[in-house]
Amino acid sequence: MDKVIGKKYMMCDGCGTEHDVEIVSTEDVAVFKGMEVVFPVKVYHCGKSDICYQDEAMLDEGFLSMKDVYREKTGLPASSDIRGSGPGTA
Repeated sequence: MDKVIGKKYMMCDGCGTEHDVEIVSTEDVAVFKGMEVVFPVKVYHCGKSDICYQDEAMLDEGFLSMKDVYREKTGLPASSDIRGSGPGTA
């Protein structure tokens, strides 16, 4: 299910040199609150070293994705339904 969705010229954490690094959409599996959850994530893939890694923004996005899949499986509202619905919001 891995799919290249873009490239970014950057200092690669995989090999330590500057080059175009692929941005790949894939799936990850985690146990969250006792339930196995399969969720989409984005990773950088270094073609020189064949190493995949994530930056902080990708980790945050993946964690939110994991929680949304968990919420969907348990019938809870998605994070997009919750945002902006607290006290003081219109």
